[in-house]
Order: sequence, then C-alpha cells, then structure tokens
Amino acid sequence: MGLAVGAGVLALFMVGFLFATIAAGLATFLPWWLALLIVTLLLGALVATLGLIGRSRIEKGQPLSPEQAIREAKLTGEALRQ
Repeated sequence: MGLAVGAGVLALFMVGFLFATIAAGLATFLPWWLALLIVTLLLGALVATLGLIGRSRIEKGQPLSPEQAIREAKLTGEALRQ
C-alpha cells in the first residue's frame, strides 16, 4: 500500500514538472510571466470544463435505491414468518 501511495505522489510531481516543462518551452519565445500565465489559464480552463461535465453527470444521475437489499429483506421476513 505504501509503495502505491508513493507512486501516486511521484505521479503528481511528474504532472507538475510536465506543466513546468511546457511553460519553459513557451518561455523560449515568450517572457516567463506570460508563459506561466498561459499554462495557468489552460489548466484553469481544463479544470472548469471537467468540473462542469462532472456536475452535469452528477445531476443526471438517479438517487441510489437498494432494490436488492429490499428484496432480500422481504424474503427474509417471509422466511421468518413461516
């Protein structure tokens, strides 16, 4: 379990360095502040898009109904009565 958590933390750092690399690449022909701003705005747009898609899917979802548990409870109740 600890190794998996360590791998997850390193993967998170890897994603951060990926975005730093993108910003550094943009900074070869743009000022640093502008490269960082572009990467930040792109990440913000991605977060907003994924958030809106996630919210719409949650709203479309139906409330959970434990149908199998209700059936089993009825069957257990009937079995106990007999």
